[in-house]
Amino acid sequence: MLLGRKKIIRNIEKNHNKVCFKPCGIETKCIEKTILEHDEMEAIRLSDYENLYQQECAERMGISRTTFSRILVGAHKKVADALLNGKAIIISQRNEFPKQKEGQTMKIAIPVKTNKENPAVAPLFGKAKWFAFIQDGEISIKQNSAEGGQAVVQWLTDEGADTLIIQQMGMMPYKLLKTQEGIKIYHSGFERITLEEVLKNFEENSLTLLDEAQMADIIKHHENKHSHKETK
Repeated sequence: MLLGRKKIIRNIEKNHNKVCFKPCGIETKCIEKTILEHDEMEAIRLSDYENLYQQECAERMGISRTTFSRILVGAHKKVADALLNGKAIIISQRNEFPKQKEGQTMKIAIPVKTNKENPAVAPLFGKAKWFAFIQDGEISIKQNSAEGGQAVVQWLTDEGADTLIIQQMGMMPYKLLKTQEGIKIYHSGFERITLEEVLKNFEENSLTLLDEAQMADIIKHHENKHSHKETK
């Protein structure tokens, strides 16, 4: 099965070198961090620093005005969260979506319910029986024989996945993922969604790239549902 849609490449005119802004007197390792992605920094530069209209900003970045607006709103929210809650702001070194290092290609892993064509995304990461892998526009679905979230993380790492799209995830697999450098986690939302739909959303950059605070909400949602089932 081939993914025929063209990936959206964003124009980043200024190379924002990796920079950390943090409250004075506190070591970076001791505070929470917010990752400001390269395209979010570019959106802030064009809109807030160069004071351009959003339509012109969108054209400069090669994306739709709606997409630009969403990127800018997300960037503003991250900056506000960091300032109000005393977090460090880490500016990503490069535009992570969809550009990869030279000679490398993105490999996406998504838990799915079946190995049929266009399956639904499986809500539980660690219990998914199948995973869809997408690389260079080609989709393959493999059976998951790993038991438990941490074992699944190890399997996906061995498979070379560097991008995950999930609905729910527990604390233990997330802790292990944090030790794996360069793996990005996107949220597909909590509602039922098919593989084709989630990939379309990914290519249009309408999925949320999860930061620490957002991931904490995902984990809390997962644990609440899990404990609710146990008390039934």
